[in-house]
Amino acid sequence: MNKKSLAKLALGTWVNTLCQGNPVKMAKLYAGDGVLVGTFAPGPVQGSRPILAYFQNLMKKDEVCARITSMKVQRIPGGAILSGNYTFMWKDELGRPEQAKARYTFVVDANVGRVDGQPYIIHHHSSLVPNRSLDTLHA
Repeated sequence: MNKKSLAKLALGTWVNTLCQGNPVKMAKLYAGDGVLVGTFAPGPVQGSRPILAYFQNLMKKDEVCARITSMKVQRIPGGAILSGNYTFMWKDELGRPEQAKARYTFVVDANVGRVDGQPYIIHHHSSLVPNRSLDTLHA
């Protein structure tokens, strides 16, 4: 499998694992020294335990899931960079559906193989899509 296909597989696995609601499995998708700038976090975290803590907190919400709405893939030596948009979905405390549109960048390392053959996520940055575009901002 080529690096571009492995990168897309890594992102698909990330989405499927998120939707399963298992924070331990989520954290295992990241390299041991991986960096996560989470959508709903105040700043970056690095390493398995802080990444696990982020997903444990996120998954306190009911039925957290994401849907990829766009993706661009760039090949780099040893892996790939994936950038695009996704929509997070969950249920609030009353069971009502909620969602947040976000953008992402994943850097995956295809050379550091795991037992399951998936590449590790070595960097993941995600942020909410702004409500306003630059064109609507006033000086």
